[in-house]
Amino acid sequence: MYIFEVLTSAIKIQELRGDLLRNFPHQATSDQIEFITEIASFLLDKDPHQLFILKGYAGTGKTTLIQSIIRSIVKYNRKSVLLAPTVERQK
Repeated sequence: MYIFEVLTSAIKIQELRGDLLRNFPHQATSDQIEFITEIASFLLDKDPHQLFILKGYAGTGKTTLIQSIIRSIVKYNRKSVLLAPTVERQK
């Protein structure tokens, strides 16, 4: 039974990865593809105590990747909470 669950999980991760790439409106860079692979596994993990932090420089595609995630996870009955803190230097 365990092998079946692992295979089913792996298939779902690959399916979500494909959905994320299809919903990404640009040609993904190698770093973005790496992120999509990692986030697909994270999103389908059943551990409710996990946290995924996405950070990066301006213009690296973070917002576009998040849009792809939101469009894709509806199919998997997953909920999301988005936080967008900004770092400002105190004067």
